[in-house]
Amino acid sequence: MIITLLIVLNYLQVITYFLETIFSLLLLFSAIILIYSIRLINRKLFSPKTRKKSLYFMFGISVILILIFGEEISWGQRIFNWETTRIFTEYNYQNETNIYNFFNPYTEYYYPIVGVGFFTFLFVVWLFPSNRKDYFFNLIFPHPNLFFLLLTMVLFSNVGIGHETFEQLITLFIFFYSLRLIICLKYSNRDLASSKS
Repeated sequence: MIITLLIVLNYLQVITYFLETIFSLLLLFSAIILIYSIRLINRKLFSPKTRKKSLYFMFGISVILILIFGEEISWGQRIFNWETTRIFTEYNYQNETNIYNFFNPYTEYYYPIVGVGFFTFLFVVWLFPSNRKDYFFNLIFPHPNLFFLLLTMVLFSNVGIGHETFEQLITLFIFFYSLRLIICLKYSNRDLASSKS
């Protein structure tokens, strides 16, 4: 239902700017959730190794999400409406102050590679998990209940007209993933958390 609504709204182009703003904020909110999740890594429940790996991972993902958010809002250009500098007006396909729009013609190549690669990697991990008892593994890898969202992402990564929808589905995936992490940390199982990793 949500996916159908996204497709229709993107093709109508009626509220594209509104949708881009909402999904950009969703990325920022996901980063904030991950940063807050770092506080929930309890020293008493987690081994030092698991705690250290979790801290580095969540901090790294948070930084990446903040960078993507910065790119999505053109590093403030959309908010403060400043003029685009010469290099960006000449080479950037949307004349905005960001890097990813330099590569717009190549999205038809790298979106499918990213989509299919991510799907294949997670599908193999879900199908053949070798570390199910490892808390860090269970915490970090996305839960299999995101399979259909991931499958839909892959389908839209391979459709030239679905690239904006692909980006929005990635954002939803990241948001649900962040929510799962905070829930797992907030209500962590003492037995699982104390297992060695």
